[in-house]
Amino acid sequence: MYKRQDKIHCGAILDTSGTTLFIPEGVVDIDANAFAGMSVEKIILPDSLKAIGHSAFAGSQISEVVIPNSVSNIGEGAFAGTPLMNVDIGEGVRSIGDYAFAGTQITNIQLPGSLENIGEGAFAGTRFENGDFSQTKPDTEPEAEVKVEPETEPETEAETDAEPEADIEPEPETGAELETDID
Repeated sequence: MYKRQDKIHCGAILDTSGTTLFIPEGVVDIDANAFAGMSVEKIILPDSLKAIGHSAFAGSQISEVVIPNSVSNIGEGAFAGTPLMNVDIGEGVRSIGDYAFAGTQITNIQLPGSLENIGEGAFAGTRFENGDFSQTKPDTEPEAEVKVEPETEPETEAETDAEPEADIEPEPETGAELETDID
């Protein structure tokens, strides 16, 4: 398991430009906060990887990542607050944690058919233009709807404190007789 204090010593390799991080084959878990805040732009994950921990890459400079088919769980806030634009989520992913991709620059995404759980706010604050959720299981419902709506202006006081309209009786139709009870 990779932990912050031993991330480079355990075999992770930075390319000569310092922008791409390679995590070696054989690593199965990336621990919480392991690479949070790093200035790498791209990460290469091994096919042996099973889980990405809580905030593992949060606040880093990652702009693209391919999550291998072997990964089943993407932890809470795993890529939150990154400039991530391109993400390829492998077919093995079953769970995406709360706020996993919140505050990223993702505009398009295709979710795998294996997905069973989408955490609250998993894609909050993204710039979705298109999302393909057709492969997700129809018999499961995500904990939170994955939909980003444009911000709206708050209601004004006049709109929220307005008195309800009085009940007004409809006027009789033309030519209809009025019943009166005169004694």
